Amino acid sequence: MIPLVIIKDIEFNNTLLNTLQLPKIFCENSYEDIKEKIKNTNRVIITWNSTTILDISLVNKLLEYNGEIVFIANLPEYMEFEIWNTEFLLEVLEKHKNTAKPLRNLLSSIELDEAIYYTDIIENDIRLFRWELTPYSYKAEKLLEKVIPSIDTSNSITDQLQIIFRQNPEYLTEIPTFYYLEISSEYIESKYLPKWNTQLPSMTKEEFINTINIIKDYSKTFGVMLGLFNEPLLNKHIEEILHTIKNFIGEKISFIINTSLNTLPQSLIDLFRETKGLKGFKNYPFLSIFVDIPSHKKELFSQLKECNYDEVMNNLSKLLYEDTSRVYIKFVRTIFNTNTLPDFYNHFKGSNVIITRPFSKEIIAVDTVLSHRIPCYKLQTSLVILPNGDVLLCPKDIERKHILGNIFNTPLKEVNFHKSKILKMHFDNNFEDICKDCPIWDQFDL
Repeated sequence: MIPLVIIKDIEFNNTLLNTLQLPKIFCENSYEDIKEKIKNTNRVIITWNSTTILDISLVNKLLEYNGEIVFIANLPEYMEFEIWNTEFLLEVLEKHKNTAKPLRNLLSSIELDEAIYYTDIIENDIRLFRWELTPYSYKAEKLLEKVIPSIDTSNSITDQLQIIFRQNPEYLTEIPTFYYLEISSEYIESKYLPKWNTQLPSMTKEEFINTINIIKDYSKTFGVMLGLFNEPLLNKHIEEILHTIKNFIGEKISFIINTSLNTLPQSLIDLFRETKGLKGFKNYPFLSIFVDIPSHKKELFSQLKECNYDEVMNNLSKLLYEDTSRVYIKFVRTIFNTNTLPDFYNHFKGSNVIITRPFSKEIIAVDTVLSHRIPCYKLQTSLVILPNGDVLLCPKDIERKHILGNIFNTPLKEVNFHKSKILKMHFDNNFEDICKDCPIWDQFDL
C-alpha cells in the first residue's frame, strides 16, 4: 500500500487524513527530513497537513527524487479540494469502492463546488468528466431522460456517456444550473479581481425581476450569484432589488450576494433575517452572502483593495451576529497574500472560509499539473448575464468578445445551443480562442 507522507506545515489536525486507509509518514516542512523518511520507498503520496499553501521550491526538489511521488495540495475539512494527480484518485476510489458514501461526500463544505477533479464510486472515472447525473435538479432530470434509454448497463457507462455527449453536447449545455448575474456598474479597485473592458449600466428592479423570471421559467431549479466582478450593493436600485428577492421564497432557487461589503444596507440585514432557515436549490440556503476579504490584516487589506477595512469588518460582524452559517468569507489566493493563509484561517476560525484562486495562472497553472484537459464544466452549467442582458460564454470573457445573445430578446435555448458548439470543440480536444489560456477550466460551481 502506498504510504501517505504528511508535511506538518501548521498545527491543525486534519481528521479527514485519518479516514484514508494508507500508512502515514509525518515529516517536517524540509527537503532533508522528507528525503530521509522516504529514502526506502519507491512511491509515495505527499500532502500538506491542512493548508493549500504549496512550497513550490520544495515540490521542485522532491521531483528530483528517484522514486515516484504524487502531490496533493490538501484534503482538508474547510478548504477547497485540490488534486495534483488523477491516478491517485482512482486508486483511492478503488480502496473505498465498498464504502457507504463516495470519497467526495467525506468532504463536507460548500467549497467543494469550487473543486478540482473529484470522482465518485458509481464508476471510477464517471465524475472525472463532471456530468450532472444525480436527479437533484431539473437539468439532471431532463438529462437522464435523454441518456438512460441509450445506456446498456452491462457495459461501461462512462464510455457510452462519452459517445452520447460527444455527439450531442447540447444535452449538457441546454439547461444551466448556475447564473452569474452582474447587476451593478460599480467596480471596487483591487489588485486581483478582473475588470470589464467598458463600464456597464446598473440593472433596474424591473430588469432584475424580468431576468429572474426568464431564468426561472427555463431552468426551474438553479443558483444565482448577484455580483461577479462589480459590487452589487452599490447598485442605486439595490434596496428595491433586495426587496423583490422575497417574491421567490418557496422556489427551488438559491441567491448568493457576492460582495466586498463596503456597505451594508438595512434592507439586506432585513432580508437576511427573514430568510433564515429557508432552503433553495439542492437544499442550499435560500440566501447566502459571500464576502471577499483579501486579508485579515488592515495594512495588506488596504494594499489589495480600495475599501475601508474598519467599515468592512464592522459590517461583517453584523452579519455574523445574525447568522454565521450563511456568511462565507471568501479568500482569493494571490501572490500577494498566500503566505498569510494560515493566520487568516486562525483569525476567522469558527466561520465559513472559502479559499479560491484568481482568474490567472499566478497560483496554479493547472495545465502543468493535471495530466490532461477535459471539457469545461462551467460551459455545461453556468451562464454570465450582464446588467444590459447580454449573455457571455464564461466569466473569463472580460473583453466581452463572446456574446451569445441577450436574455431579453434571445431564447435561452438558442443561447445554450451556441455554447454547445464550444463544448463540442472541447470533446475534440480543441481548446482554442478564449479557452486556450483559461486558468479556471478545472473548477466547479453550484
